[in-house]
Amino acid sequence: LGGDLWGLQKIDADRIGFYIIDFSGHGVVSALNTFRLHTLINESNLNWGDPKACVHAVNAHLVKVLAPEQFATLFWGVIDQSKNTLTYSSAAAPPVLVGKGGDVSSIDFLDTRGLPVGIVTTYAYENVEVEFPSNSFLFLYSDALIESPDEDGEMWEETGLLERVNKYAQVGFDEIQPRTLQEFLETAVHPIPDDLTTVCFIRS
Repeated sequence: LGGDLWGLQKIDADRIGFYIIDFSGHGVVSALNTFRLHTLINESNLNWGDPKACVHAVNAHLVKVLAPEQFATLFWGVIDQSKNTLTYSSAAAPPVLVGKGGDVSSIDFLDTRGLPVGIVTTYAYENVEVEFPSNSFLFLYSDALIESPDEDGEMWEETGLLERVNKYAQVGFDEIQPRTLQEFLETAVHPIPDDLTTVCFIRS
């Protein structure tokens, strides 16, 4: 049972939409929230081509159904291969890592600030467009990856994650996710205190 959820959908021949959401808390309550949201996304006629519209729709729904102390972080994106772009809207999601055009030195975090969904309906989420050419990757994750302590009580935090992704990208973009996860699982104190999800998109 967990409070993380991710999904994707082919929009047309050139575009793919995707999201990752992390509900506050964990256990049965968070799992029920993910189940309800999954149902909403599958049954609603969302405009997958417009990330901010999807975030607004999810937010409006969650404001109605979540308890006052509950919320979720959300990242919704669209990769457009014809335009070589990534368009995204974020609601306080953990900073997503992007590497562009096979250039390992270009790996950096996207700006994913914003208000979590499920709190108020008046917040204006926006779309951000960045270049996403061939031979690029996106690495998405829930905050357990950077906030879980090792045996010394140290957390990776964003800088530690960037160091590891840079290291494994030297081997190949397809090695980023498995090697990062392997190192995390070998060094983090178990049981891990929160749900963990990682997703890596690689554009050839």
